[in-house]
Amino acid sequence: MSDEYDSEQHDAQTESSDFALSRREVMSAVGSVSFGGAFAGSASAQGNGEGGGSGVGNQPWYEWVADVDAGGNGLQNLGGVEVDHVNTPARAAEVVVWRDDDGTYHADGEAGVVASGEELMGVVQAAVDSLSDDRSVKERVLVADSGTVRADDEVTGVDLPSHTVVDVAGTITVEGEAGDLFSATGAENIEIPRLTVEGPASRAVFLDDCSEVRLGRLWIEGVTVQGVRIQGGTEDVQIETVYLEETGHHGVETYDVTRIQIGQVIGVDPGSSVVLLNQTFDATVGQVVGENPKFDYATFRLANGCRNVTCGRVVSRGGVRGVSIITGTRDVTVGEVNIHGGRKAGMLLVDVRNINILGGVIKNVDGPGVNIWSLGLQGTTSEINEGITLSNLRITDERPDGERKQTWAISEDGACLNNRFIDNDVRGGGTEGLIDVGSETTVVDRNSGGGLDSGTVTITSGSPAARVEGVTADELSSLQLRAQPLDAPDAAFAWENYFEWTGDQWDLVFEWRTDPEQSLTLEYIVDRPQATTDREFDREEIWDESVATVEPGTYRIVNANSGKVLEVANGSMSVGANVQQGTWNDEPSQRWTVTGGGEDWRVTARRIEAEHSGLALDESGENAVQGPGREFTLERYENGHQIKTGDGRFQVADASMEDGANVVEGAWEGNANQIWLFERL
Repeated sequence: MSDEYDSEQHDAQTESSDFALSRREVMSAVGSVSFGGAFAGSASAQGNGEGGGSGVGNQPWYEWVADVDAGGNGLQNLGGVEVDHVNTPARAAEVVVWRDDDGTYHADGEAGVVASGEELMGVVQAAVDSLSDDRSVKERVLVADSGTVRADDEVTGVDLPSHTVVDVAGTITVEGEAGDLFSATGAENIEIPRLTVEGPASRAVFLDDCSEVRLGRLWIEGVTVQGVRIQGGTEDVQIETVYLEETGHHGVETYDVTRIQIGQVIGVDPGSSVVLLNQTFDATVGQVVGENPKFDYATFRLANGCRNVTCGRVVSRGGVRGVSIITGTRDVTVGEVNIHGGRKAGMLLVDVRNINILGGVIKNVDGPGVNIWSLGLQGTTSEINEGITLSNLRITDERPDGERKQTWAISEDGACLNNRFIDNDVRGGGTEGLIDVGSETTVVDRNSGGGLDSGTVTITSGSPAARVEGVTADELSSLQLRAQPLDAPDAAFAWENYFEWTGDQWDLVFEWRTDPEQSLTLEYIVDRPQATTDREFDREEIWDESVATVEPGTYRIVNANSGKVLEVANGSMSVGANVQQGTWNDEPSQRWTVTGGGEDWRVTARRIEAEHSGLALDESGENAVQGPGREFTLERYENGHQIKTGDGRFQVADASMEDGANVVEGAWEGNANQIWLFERL
């Protein structure tokens, strides 16, 4: 490639219409990919004109006036090219879309001009439609220039048929809201190597029931829904790299997809998850990086029965959670997490099996570092967290005293079977405790700072020398002690210890073997290095005993967002009186009796009656009132429940923190103002 350039020679050539015509005539034959962005006058905006930028293609970006090598011919000499003897690259485009100095878009094919027009996507669609009919191999359209899509354009999106490549070298800017920019339904063997989108399109890419899909390097900002949505039984997908910013909802979302490979996805201020996989099978994800997801979704979320998923690394800053793996997902491995902050937890695991988290850091979150629990919605023993392994995690809260809100390093609750917490460092990991174990089958071993139980004990003269009561209430436990002195006495000493079952708990007992005749303070950790060996557990029994729900009884009902309670306004006895939130004063109008549920009160509807009036929680339109009453379904969510009204849920209007704020029906969004804590009185 020549670094020399004669500006006078170029000026003379660009004033010649013969040059423009020759350029268009040979464009397809020479192979537009060889030119990078050199054809259109407006392409200079893509680079700095110094030959040093990496660009977005497989050639560096240059000012289009540079003497770019084109199959061995300088750009200035294209008018004299013998087109039959030009060496073309194998991936040259059949049609090139470009923009002239007047802002008109043109699509040039091998036979000449395919289409021209003022609307970018209309010309791109015409270029796609001009490709060979009934083709069985890919043909390519190169969009060589940047362009604008306006809400009032006649065509705002392009439909991709089978065996099509659309390579967008420039930036597509959306003005006003538009629909999906590139979509395909029932297509196979399609590819978008490059795509940059800025502005409120609905989605940059939407694929339904497709196969053999390749998406290369995508840069997406400001879309109103997802950056990329893939669904409907789509198979065999490859995504190289995606950068997302200010998406309205998820960055990359799949639903009912089989065999997908994702390299790296980075999301800054996404509306929800950076990557969300629903009902997705045989997936590999290299790295997911998220900064401050805005809605109540994790940076990386697996839901609705995903199977066989591997993710190398998740990096998350802020938002609600770093990772959520929920609702029937199975067989997942995450190599490393790096999670700082999170308004509810670092990681959430709900009703999952065979999940392996192999290491990393979780710190400075509000709530548990890792939160494991069961929904208990359907009354089925399939809702058991089974085979979860957490290992080599550093879980801590480094914020100053008074600002620490990380409650537990690891919190396990609900129906669990054969989980393992091994070789983690949980020092400084929780204000309420370090490792909260909910199942007698959970292995807890070799964790720095905590175990099944931990603390300090002082051994004194006498027999026994010390007793630690209630290290666990799980009778079928294989227990082991790790202990070391905090201060060694001057004399020789030795102790022995054993675990004693008292009838309802295990106590840790110490006796002197060599009494130094001084007190000795030990720091101790009790482990359960193995689950009960070779025992088949009754899954129904585990589920029945573990799944927390709202049994019949009297409760105060506390909003998880405001901490205020559900009450009948002004203690009214009237039918139709408003229901609102207020500060707890232990008034009868704030006390609610839950009845109903029949024999299986876990999963069927309940009636919720105000104690003072005997009238029940009801609704008038979308407003909560007291009245003759109706039955509600109480669905567990994290540490509380949803009061399900049908298609909606009761919530405090506008997430208000004030006394007297109204309670209304709304669509479920997983927000704290929709979650209610039933505290039994």
